[in-house]
Amino acid sequence: MRTRSSKIRGSEPSTNILSKILNCRGWKVKFSNWQTYTKHCVLISLIFSLLAPPQLLAFTGGEENDFLGMVENQDSDDSFLNDSRMDTSYFLAEGEGSADVNSMMAGDGGFLGSKLETKWKKQEMGATFVKSQQKFNGLEVFGGEVVVRTDNTSVNQMGFLFKDINVDKKPKISKRKAISILKDKFGEESAVSGKLGILPVKSGARLAYRFTVSKNIFEPHAVYLDATTGEILRAFSLVDSFNPSRSMRGGAKISLSSESMNSIHAAEDPCGGGGKNSKDKINVKPQKGSGINLADKRVPFLVAPFTAQEYVLFNVKNNTMIMDAKKEDILGPAKKGEKKKSAEFVLSKDKDNWGDQAKAAVSAHRHIEMFNDFMRDKLKRDSLDGRGGLIRVFVNAIMVKNGRKMVDNASFIPGVNVLLFFPGSWNSKTKTGHFKNWAGALDVAGHEMAHGITANTSCLEYLNESGAINESFSDMMGTAVEYYYDRENFDWANAEDIVSPANKREKGGTRFMDQPKKRGNPDTYKGEYWFSGKQDHGGVHTNSGVGNKAFYLMVEGGEHNGVAVPGLGMDKAVVIAYRANKTYLTKRSQYIDCAKGFILAAKDLYGDEDARKVLLAWKAVKLEVDEKIIGSSKQSSPAPKEKSPDTVTKQKSTPAPEKKPGKPTAPKPAQKKRPAENFDSDDGFLGDL
Repeated sequence: MRTRSSKIRGSEPSTNILSKILNCRGWKVKFSNWQTYTKHCVLISLIFSLLAPPQLLAFTGGEENDFLGMVENQDSDDSFLNDSRMDTSYFLAEGEGSADVNSMMAGDGGFLGSKLETKWKKQEMGATFVKSQQKFNGLEVFGGEVVVRTDNTSVNQMGFLFKDINVDKKPKISKRKAISILKDKFGEESAVSGKLGILPVKSGARLAYRFTVSKNIFEPHAVYLDATTGEILRAFSLVDSFNPSRSMRGGAKISLSSESMNSIHAAEDPCGGGGKNSKDKINVKPQKGSGINLADKRVPFLVAPFTAQEYVLFNVKNNTMIMDAKKEDILGPAKKGEKKKSAEFVLSKDKDNWGDQAKAAVSAHRHIEMFNDFMRDKLKRDSLDGRGGLIRVFVNAIMVKNGRKMVDNASFIPGVNVLLFFPGSWNSKTKTGHFKNWAGALDVAGHEMAHGITANTSCLEYLNESGAINESFSDMMGTAVEYYYDRENFDWANAEDIVSPANKREKGGTRFMDQPKKRGNPDTYKGEYWFSGKQDHGGVHTNSGVGNKAFYLMVEGGEHNGVAVPGLGMDKAVVIAYRANKTYLTKRSQYIDCAKGFILAAKDLYGDEDARKVLLAWKAVKLEVDEKIIGSSKQSSPAPKEKSPDTVTKQKSTPAPEKKPGKPTAPKPAQKKRPAENFDSDDGFLGDL
């Protein structure tokens, strides 16, 4: 039994620090002297890192609740946001100062009661950047964010400010009552936390609570509940999954004691005022190791000492821990009469020999290490949260629903920086199944890690157009890490390395950034294959094709929809994409906002000429942005340019050349039926989240 009392003897200050840490975690530990402390420090530190939150390792049972019912009446059309878009770019006369946005709001009766609260302000690259949150009578306006960029010659404003808000700030339904409503709907064991604010919807502004509802740490959902009527206005999953047809629905259950209630809040949406990412660093000297991956190749990586005789797959430099679920259902409840399954550390007495059973763990460890190096070297970012936070990776995780195993997916859980790689359905003996082990694809690992960047920067909501941008950014980063760290096998396909030989429909990859239509995804905004329904969070895995095509054109160049686009190369394009996400995009950004963010990011980094090339890439996918957003040619000098290839040389495949239309035509309102999804008809229970 764990207790709150602990006593650690020793005069060294670090033992007192460790004592405080362990007290917070509820561990009873005694060290008789400094030598004993030193001997066990590594082991305790590693265990501590994995105990935040502890229910990642084991869960107890609970009733299943399906969140799909929450979104039945949800509108998948966010076009009403167009009326509130801050779409302002203007030039300053010589010696003229820029107008203050708060002053502009004060002069407009439509903003009565609203003001902006600065979230951050920085000066860099010859300009001043300010991101602000709209408040109405002291309450946050959900989605009301604006970014203002000002330099010597121009001002650019992006984001959304909502006018004509007329709501009573006093709720008719108390927060306690609202939580009770959600618990009645989704189970007493659900963890519910949140805050009161204003939610703009198509019918007008509503006083609403924004809650994070977690049946377990692997299924956090954002839920907006009307504080007057108790109606659920908007809801979506906070879990970002790679494969929409095999998404994580159902799954882990947890019985929430008072102790676990305190820790599950780590799974809250970090963009909604929820949990905090772990910033714990472990002071252990990393050692070089190696192992055989799923492709039967020896790969190098860093490991850490676990005991005097064993090593563990833990990268101290990148603060990343790998755990193996051993193809057990660590996410679901224990069977009656059985103990709950839990993931295990990956240990070896030989730091260069981890055994055949650890190939998935070795692959994931190396791939995550590559992406961390990519973040540090190319994006100048320290871990997903930008502060060196711990990243937890689980391989060979499965879920069991109605007695059937769910094994084809990869997912990222925000708030706790957790990645899940499933073992895949491929059976080499029977030659059946759709995918090999999901830890075996570098671009899949990069894709899921990039969701972690988004969750800690723009916080793009995983719904409708903002969700499609979220998915597209992950595809961009996943492709980029493959370009830099596996150039020999680089191409513009996603997950091509794990598609099984039996999977004919998805042979070569699940998505193609250079040819989105090949998988029934649009390559033009609101064009052929554009999805406007409610499934798949409003088509986030489908409509991502628009951003993917634009990024491909930025890198490679080419002609599309009658627009000739000069290529920038990968070195420039990937940094532009990252800066746009980090600096310019907001929670509810739409594709037009994404285009503008990319253009301004290019202007910041490389100047007006490259910004115009980016503008053309978005114009080619039918997202027209006025060139005045770039400013005058007298713009201040950009940051030093990086050397980059004019184009990326593809080694594996070359896309077929596109037809050159004589004159661009508007997209037809009728949309072609998408190609069939590649999964057996009896897998329909997986559904779309």
